[in-house]
Amino acid sequence: AGTMQPEEAKGHRMRHVVTNIVGGAAAGLFVEAHAVELHAGDLLLLCSDGLTEMVSNDAIAATLSAVSNPEAACRQLLEAANQAGGRDNITIVVARFNPVEEVSTPADPTRLDMK
Repeated sequence: AGTMQPEEAKGHRMRHVVTNIVGGAAAGLFVEAHAVELHAGDLLLLCSDGLTEMVSNDAIAATLSAVSNPEAACRQLLEAANQAGGRDNITIVVARFNPVEEVSTPADPTRLDMK
């Protein structure tokens, strides 16, 4: 909710409390979705606190800047989290968005082929 600084959240006693689940016996589900505009060359990192509790934001950003291959970046971040103690499950997804060439075919000018 933006009521505390990142430094405060890192050590907060409720930082590991799950506030929403998918599945389970409880009725109802609140889906939280965010739309972001992505551009060619943008990088998206989805990860669990198993990474962010073990590796600083600065170190994560440095790895993502230095390693252009998403799979290699995941492996390097995983290794860093494990070397720092790996006290929790570590989930990491890195996606890099590259330009997609759109080509109209002469037979059907409304069809776009994605390469």
